[in-house]
Amino acid sequence: MKKIVATSDAPAAIGPYSQAIRSGPLLFCAGQIPLDPQTGQIVSDDISEQARRVLENVAAILKAAQLNFGHVVKTTIFLTSMGDFQTVNEIYATYFREDPPARSTVAVSALPKGAKVEIEQEKTELILLTDDDFRATVVKDLIESKAIRRNLSLKIFDWGKVEPAGGNTVKQVITLRRGLADDLAKKLTKLIRDEFPKVKSQIQGDAVRVSGKNKDDLQRVIARLRDLDFEVPLQFQNYR
Repeated sequence: MKKIVATSDAPAAIGPYSQAIRSGPLLFCAGQIPLDPQTGQIVSDDISEQARRVLENVAAILKAAQLNFGHVVKTTIFLTSMGDFQTVNEIYATYFREDPPARSTVAVSALPKGAKVEIEQEKTELILLTDDDFRATVVKDLIESKAIRRNLSLKIFDWGKVEPAGGNTVKQVITLRRGLADDLAKKLTKLIRDEFPKVKSQIQGDAVRVSGKNKDDLQRVIARLRDLDFEVPLQFQNYR
């Protein structure tokens, strides 16, 4: 069940959306621009003041949900000029002092009310805004090359369709695959049950739990699954 989170210490919504929505243990915040909560106007043309105002707005929403910056797991920063990146980055670092969240920064042609920076928080998605399909492809190649250098499987990315986003820009939503889909979990449990009768497999949420009396049996299960080519990368945890 979802619950709306709202506060007068952050700008009121300027469209058909909520400041934030809590769904179970997760909080999803709408993008924030540097509006003064009292006047509803952009605070200044100065990028430093705008960045601080955005982060203060985010802080107010987090506080209304009894959270703080230490709870944030993913942010997205939208800039109308990448020339402002260093300034925004320095101010951003003063709010996320320890264990900063995952983050993406993209340049866009325009933001609501002429703002220069917008921060959007997501948990399982990256939102790419760029000038055209070609640049979207370039960014995709860059993201994938960095993932490879960090020994990450490219299967974690589900690249959505590049679509017009208005203002001479295009948008692409990249979903980060986490856990096993129901059909794949069922397929894995059947395979394990058919080929390894000495172990037990059970679906638990978006994972499959495998247990057995002999470690060698478990190792054979792992080796077998690693030989198969699934649409998502498999991870093996808590083996003991």
